[in-house]
Amino acid sequence: MVSRARVTDRRVLPRDEHVARGLEDAANASHRPYSYKLKVKSGRGRTKNVETMAYTRLHAFAKMITEHAEEGRDFFAYNVSRALRYQAKVSDY
Repeated sequence: MVSRARVTDRRVLPRDEHVARGLEDAANASHRPYSYKLKVKSGRGRTKNVETMAYTRLHAFAKMITEHAEEGRDFFAYNVSRALRYQAKVSDY
């Protein structure tokens, strides 16, 4: 099984390595998690809009693979947007 996610050298990552890197990023994070909104699709199933809390983009993808990917099917995650870190704290203009 191969993840569609690619790293900078255009090498395709296996799903297990992708999840391991995401969990490692989360363990090394020195900030609170961000809110990520993205669309996920596994195989020929329907596209789902998902919102999750993750430390980095790689961690968000790792969470989506473990929660939504199906065995033996391609998995796609796209239209990733991150909520602003201090958005909830802004009270005066």
